[in-house]
Amino acid sequence: MDSTKNNFRDPYTIIKQFNQKLAARKYHPIHLEIVQSEQNQIHFTGERLVINQEVKQSWLHVLVEHLSRYELACEFVKGARVLDAACGTGYGTKMLDEAGAKEVIGVDISTETIGHAKAGYTGRNTQYMVGDILQLPFKDRTFDVIVSFETIEHVPDGSAWIREASRMLTNNGLFLVSTPNRYVSNPGVYYQERASYNQFHCFEYSIIEFMGELLKSFDILELYGHPTIYDDDSPLVSMVRAARQLQVDYRLDPAVKVRGNNLVPLGAVKDAQPEYVLAVCRKKK
Repeated sequence: MDSTKNNFRDPYTIIKQFNQKLAARKYHPIHLEIVQSEQNQIHFTGERLVINQEVKQSWLHVLVEHLSRYELACEFVKGARVLDAACGTGYGTKMLDEAGAKEVIGVDISTETIGHAKAGYTGRNTQYMVGDILQLPFKDRTFDVIVSFETIEHVPDGSAWIREASRMLTNNGLFLVSTPNRYVSNPGVYYQERASYNQFHCFEYSIIEFMGELLKSFDILELYGHPTIYDDDSPLVSMVRAARQLQVDYRLDPAVKVRGNNLVPLGAVKDAQPEYVLAVCRKKK
């Protein structure tokens, strides 16, 4: 299937309208039934998100971050054939289905996790399968949209996954991909060290490295981040400012700081780094 000539909405229009809702604080999650459903038999390890009482009570900020990514993806999938790569327990796959996707295939490398997804989040147009995202059986130009949240840092070669996503996308297909920002999650670590505090991560990108990899195969339509991290009270920054004879106790105006765990367009972020970055990309012609 190649949907070069499709009736999908212009992604720039979708992004503009979504950003306007964010700026006006009129953005509210709409998939309340999914949020209210719980998989309390599953323990949250800190890696694959599970919607249950444990997470809602102790990890609510993580839940908000994950849901906000899928809420953005839902804006693009009406009538589309969608791949949810590393779908985890399936709540996001179900959200994409409810947003009007023609078909959503959720893939995860864990047989146990796919079992939980089938048990908890089946939908009219959902399918689940066990698979390695670098060795998927799909033909070229199978999907209109590929969603890949917190996935790329788990594979040995991030560029290989980006090329594979491009191969599976139709002409002008969309790739929504997020990853941690190494400058926040692993400060002081270099990419070539392939080191991470997180034992499940093979590596982590800086924002510039992430963009550079994506631009080999995609045009980047928009970048988002969350949550934003400020360093004006950091002892290390104070040392640098002292060495440069700058005001050591300078503090940013709290009124202009971006707070919260929802997505923020990177164009609105100043004097800060997002802990996670999300790119909305379109396959290069």
